Amino acid sequence: RITTNHTLSTKASILPLAKRLLAQVSYSSSRPIRLLGLSVSNPLADDGLRQSQWVEGDLPFEEW
Repeated sequence: RITTNHTLSTKASILPLAKRLLAQVSYSSSRPIRLLGLSVSNPLADDGLRQSQWVEGDLPFEEW
């Protein structure tokens, strides 16, 4: 678990923390990850204004 005391609002600030979380997980091809969650709340719109409602986004993961 990683908690910050400041707002993470860009991919550049979120991705390194997500990678640190993944590095803490023990997995292999014989023991794959079943479910990995990353929650982001109060996301900003592209124009920098807060969304008035929750919108679920997608992360474009590439195949290994």
